[in-house]
Amino acid sequence: MRTSFMIKTFTFLCFAFLPFYAKSQVKITLDNPKAHYAVGEKAVFRISSNAFGKGTYEIYYDTHDPLSLIKKGEFTIQQGQSDTIVLFTLTEPGVVFFKAFQNYQLATSTAAFAPLSIQPIEKEPSDFDDFWKRQKDALNAVQPNPQLTFLRVLPRGSTLYMLQLDNIDNRKIYGYLVVPSGNDPHAAVLQLPPFGDLPFDANDFIINDFAERCNAIALYLTVHNAPPNQRDPNAYKPNNLSMPEGFYNRLMILSGLQAIQYLTKRGDFNGTLGICGNSQGGGLAISLGGLDSRVSAIMAANPASSEQQGVRFHKASGFPRFGKQAVDLGLDMALVSKNAKYHDIVYFAKRYKNPLLVLTGYKDDVTPTATIFAAVNQHRGSSVILHQREAGHEYPAEYWYGRYAFFAQHLKGFNNTFDFKKSFDVKAGDDRSNVSTDTVLLRGSVYLDGTLNKAVPVRWEKVEGVGDVTFSAPNSRETSAKFSLPGTYVLRLTAEDAYKFNDANQPKFYTFSDYITVTRGKADTTTGGGGGSTGGGGTGIDSTLLEKQTIRIGPNPVASEIRIYWQEIYNYKGVRVYDEFGNFKFSQFFYPGQRVAHVDLSQCPDGIYMLEMENVNGRRITFRVVKTGG
Repeated sequence: MRTSFMIKTFTFLCFAFLPFYAKSQVKITLDNPKAHYAVGEKAVFRISSNAFGKGTYEIYYDTHDPLSLIKKGEFTIQQGQSDTIVLFTLTEPGVVFFKAFQNYQLATSTAAFAPLSIQPIEKEPSDFDDFWKRQKDALNAVQPNPQLTFLRVLPRGSTLYMLQLDNIDNRKIYGYLVVPSGNDPHAAVLQLPPFGDLPFDANDFIINDFAERCNAIALYLTVHNAPPNQRDPNAYKPNNLSMPEGFYNRLMILSGLQAIQYLTKRGDFNGTLGICGNSQGGGLAISLGGLDSRVSAIMAANPASSEQQGVRFHKASGFPRFGKQAVDLGLDMALVSKNAKYHDIVYFAKRYKNPLLVLTGYKDDVTPTATIFAAVNQHRGSSVILHQREAGHEYPAEYWYGRYAFFAQHLKGFNNTFDFKKSFDVKAGDDRSNVSTDTVLLRGSVYLDGTLNKAVPVRWEKVEGVGDVTFSAPNSRETSAKFSLPGTYVLRLTAEDAYKFNDANQPKFYTFSDYITVTRGKADTTTGGGGGSTGGGGTGIDSTLLEKQTIRIGPNPVASEIRIYWQEIYNYKGVRVYDEFGNFKFSQFFYPGQRVAHVDLSQCPDGIYMLEMENVNGRRITFRVVKTGG
């Protein structure tokens, strides 16, 4: 008892008489609460503390790489002075980490310079597509051979199974599969795991309710050669970084492709497939979307495996940092980094054309936000980004519940029964081909939570093109774009939803974007497109008009049901219906290969409606119809 009393007394005295500096609190604030700056603009970091004395600060591209240090210095908090100012800027797009130390206390902040313009550090391998074609050919030679083991019927009538599929190299693929009750076809959701090899119980998966409450076939896939309730002793092996084919990441990606093959061939699949994942799972989701056009929508939180070249250049690099692994293993970093390009999501993202929603935490040092922007900025479909200024490698409610809202927007028959209902839709307009003048009129529109919104801020930007583009009103939904030279240009319309921007603890906001391709003069078929076809060569016929002329729609006026017929080559995935004021009414998805659709307008009041057809590349064509009482 006496010993215990002495320990307690000593502890009390230690805390009571600690030097004041040990109780100090150092903080960093920015002059811009969004933490967004233009290239060359000065970011003002304000260091404050309740303790006097000296401290130090450091600015990095990547906190895991000491050689990525950009700037460091000292600061002093003096009596009568509440803070110290540090000015900093970048001359190229990027994101930096700011650290301030004083009296063993650490404060952190970040600043993003033109984040929506961050590009990959290096170009992709010239044989990137050939490499992955060989891997897919090898996988196609392996039949999935599905083996289902019944586990139980869930409370709402869904059936839970253990699924086993065959993979390359005599490996197996495992996961938990939940199939909703009912005979109607269902959408499917593939959920991919974060890094790790720990076994998990089926209850860890079914709590997501994709099948039970949302009416979707749900598959939680493992990426190891063992059932999900067992640990794989050889997880992440073999992993031979000396050759592109030796990366364990290849096995994980092919596992996902085989799972897609299984899901899309099921008789109860309705043609729409969503994929979600966080960290490693988010990176895999984007990789699969870039390799398989059957993926309808992807939601990825803090996706890994982006910008693997960062280590070589002392820039931001996302987990698993293959270049760092090369150093640790005594391998040639240049060779490993070259091989890693075949597994970097910045190159998969440009090949994925359907909707993408990404979450990123600006203080994430596992998958730094700069690496995520580099990937998302390559995507040319509908993109949504949740910006979290004070978050790190975390998965907030906007991921867990946001999946339901996102998939309800993009998957046929998917029901969102949860309270989180946010949805985003921005339209830059139809692509323009063989434009004869140097100026085009652009009309964009923004829908927030399903309703036309004229209040949220927008901006137009050029993201690709041989010349300059001048916008008459870059922050207006309607603007003209003037092109300095003939050629193909990709323009982006971005809207911003303030959301929880003023939340004191976790400030967050959304940006969402759409793209339009404009070709002034004869299309250059060697130039990247984006968002759709760029038209034929030199006929003078607008390909949008030509495509529109091949579609038959009627009757118009219509009393109840209107029929749409189109050629299969245009590969339409659905139609959205808006009233004459731009208010969203409903959407209808099409099956792959479908060539005729029946759209029921009987429940709509008489009036004028716009039917917007969209193909798998995001290209949209609009028709005006008149609804009468018949």
